[in-house]
Amino acid sequence: MAMTAGITLLSVSLIMLASVSILGMDATHIPLLWIYSYCAALAVGLGVQAINAAFGGIGQLISMFVFIVLGLPSSGATVPLQAVPGFYRSSPTSSRCANSATASGRSSTSTPAATRASTARGP
Repeated sequence: MAMTAGITLLSVSLIMLASVSILGMDATHIPLLWIYSYCAALAVGLGVQAINAAFGGIGQLISMFVFIVLGLPSSGATVPLQAVPGFYRSSPTSSRCANSATASGRSSTSTPAATRASTARGP
């Protein structure tokens, strides 16, 4: 645990230094950002260690699933819809509404005024 805290301390400090000084990140509250970053990185590191201790060798695979596979869609990362777990997708009722509008020839984004304007022009 102490080794994880030390490695986290070093890595967060280096990342903050590079982000603020080299890349010119606009950070108004650097100490608060550093504390938040340290706590977040330490929580992930200790979580991985706990899962590895609980499940042994397969714990690395479980940790990867928990922190990467579930973390990417929940943080807003760009992931193909086919790779997103079902519970992150929209509700079945909204997708049925969109499918029925498309099947009837209307776009789900078209408005009645736009439909009238397109039919008034003729073929």
